[in-house]
Amino acid sequence: MEAFDYFYGLGQRFFEADITVTTDGFFVAAHDWSQFSLDEKRTEMAEQGLTLLDLSALIDLLYEHDDVWLDLDILGVAKGYNVAESDPLYIEFYKKLDEIVTGKDVSIYDRIILEILPTDKTLMFENAKAYSGMKNFMYAEYYDSRYPMINDEAFRNVGEYCQKNSVKYLSIDKPITEKQVDILHSYGIYVMVFTYNDPEKMYAFYDIGVDCIFTDFCFM
Repeated sequence: MEAFDYFYGLGQRFFEADITVTTDGFFVAAHDWSQFSLDEKRTEMAEQGLTLLDLSALIDLLYEHDDVWLDLDILGVAKGYNVAESDPLYIEFYKKLDEIVTGKDVSIYDRIILEILPTDKTLMFENAKAYSGMKNFMYAEYYDSRYPMINDEAFRNVGEYCQKNSVKYLSIDKPITEKQVDILHSYGIYVMVFTYNDPEKMYAFYDIGVDCIFTDFCFM
């Protein structure tokens, strides 16, 4: 249902879900919300008996498959809202997530990674820690970065930020060198790149030490 991307590495199975909120207040997995405005997409879903996967069903997947990890991209929760309105929406999401996870099995938090924005425009990261049991975070290097990763010094600045704030993962969609991978590793950060579907490129990244690669293909 175009709700998920996949990424591979670290000896784990991962999938990434983009979270959007419906007009009637449900948090659902939808990688590209605009696709559902198309009549043919709604018709296709109806013909196949498909519905959007809501947050509760998403957590059920983790509960049923204890070898799977989930990466949450929650930008869609506040999409279309101004900056002042974004944090209350994120807080609402965290509270709902916490209600579902703690009601199912709190250890599920061990297998959830939250993408955080490296900006000063939102308290997304701080609120995640205040209103949920989230413990794994990914520095998403593609939105208004505090330290645009344009040289080795910037990579060290990001490494220091992540180490200071217990952020163990970083995703990046820019070219990255073996030296820069080594810099991030020196701070205890797992390096993820996206999005690549060419096996030769994917193996080239593994050769320079990249830990995980996002792809459109599911090899599970």
